Amino acid sequence: MRTLRKIAKPIAWMLGAIALGVAGLVGINATDEDLSAEARSLLPLRAPPPARETNGFIDYLALTAPAAAPTYETGVKRLAMIHSRGNDKSSDLVIDPRLPRCAYLHFLSCVADQPGLRRQIVDPHVVFLQRYRAMREKPEFVDLFDPRSPEDWLPAYRPLVQGHQLSLMLAALDFHAGRRASAVSELEAEFAFHRKVAVGSRGLLAKMISFATLDGTAFFASELARHMPARDRALWQRLEAITRAPTKAELDVMPSLNHVRAESVDWMRTRRYVRVSPELYDAFKSFGEPRERPWYDPVAPWLYRPNYSVNRFVAQGSAILSVADRPSTEFWSSLAQRRASAAALDPGPIERLILSPAARGHYLLDYDTSDYIARMHGHAGVQALVALQVRLRAAGITQPAKVAEALAGPLGAAHADPFTGKPMAFDAGKMSLSFLCQLKYLSGIARGVAGANPKVELAL
Repeated sequence: MRTLRKIAKPIAWMLGAIALGVAGLVGINATDEDLSAEARSLLPLRAPPPARETNGFIDYLALTAPAAAPTYETGVKRLAMIHSRGNDKSSDLVIDPRLPRCAYLHFLSCVADQPGLRRQIVDPHVVFLQRYRAMREKPEFVDLFDPRSPEDWLPAYRPLVQGHQLSLMLAALDFHAGRRASAVSELEAEFAFHRKVAVGSRGLLAKMISFATLDGTAFFASELARHMPARDRALWQRLEAITRAPTKAELDVMPSLNHVRAESVDWMRTRRYVRVSPELYDAFKSFGEPRERPWYDPVAPWLYRPNYSVNRFVAQGSAILSVADRPSTEFWSSLAQRRASAAALDPGPIERLILSPAARGHYLLDYDTSDYIARMHGHAGVQALVALQVRLRAAGITQPAKVAEALAGPLGAAHADPFTGKPMAFDAGKMSLSFLCQLKYLSGIARGVAGANPKVELAL
């Protein structure tokens, strides 16, 4: 009898723990919230527009296709393959690896005195360049990626960036050969195209790519401004015209951010994606964010209340994104306030444990996307800095005293530091213009120009 009591006691404790666990699981799954009105406003997900021949995005998908392949049909097939999670080949290497890799702000010096370089650029890439230029001429560029889950891979825009680099190399060769009008025409085509990409971006990937390539195009305009003869007044006027400030549609990241938020809401409403696939863990590692599976991973879907997590994600995200309504000069002070507001909505450890234990580690719950708003301001700063340099050079203002005077006047006010609202910094000793920006808030290309120093600087 005594032996039975000894055995019965731990069994009772075990059964009690199991009963509590079952009760907890039932409670978590049976008492979820209704979706908030704000969360419902993000749904249903807006489907991409249908493919059409006027959309350069279809041409982009066919950039690396063989010469005999029809562009539109090939692009449509590749889009269908991407959406069926097939193996995409549109990011294959395009640029001949023997070609020099020109650094931004140094394209003119990179291609100088290299006999035969034009042939090396054009001959191996003739089909690609034809497709790239035809793509640029299309009246629109609307990305049609429609990921069905957070685990779907989006193809890289590598061919787009490579076409951009080849374009600038050819423009640099034209400039050296005395065909300066041709070089400016190529620059006009690049600006016009990548602005279309910025306007047509539905997701963040295309938007960030457009910021990078537009910064690269602006840096090439800066190179031309330092070498353009003063007598070429018509070309100076064209250079000033194409280095205009970005429009609201080109600059605004909010439509792309809201599209990504809507995707997250749609995916977070189910328990299907609470457990991360091995492929996604590999992706986290490749991005420098190694993560380990939580100990409760096998039962994580049953420890997750979808609507509760979605409502918190949306409310906190909205608190952060409201910083986009403030001017760039108020970004830092406003962001601190918005983050405090978002943090105040975060449940305490006991509430989280009771209401949705698995939500704490849900990889879709990163509601703070303010970095992308900061990148919008950083991109605007790069464009303003180049435009200022071009206008000073076009007006022949290159003496330190004259530059300082111009910066203190309407020209400096119209091309100000985005984060301070003050004139761009001018170093009379180095004869350079600059503004400060944390490196992570610059596009990949602008970051490469800045180097380790969080300053975008241009020689006047």
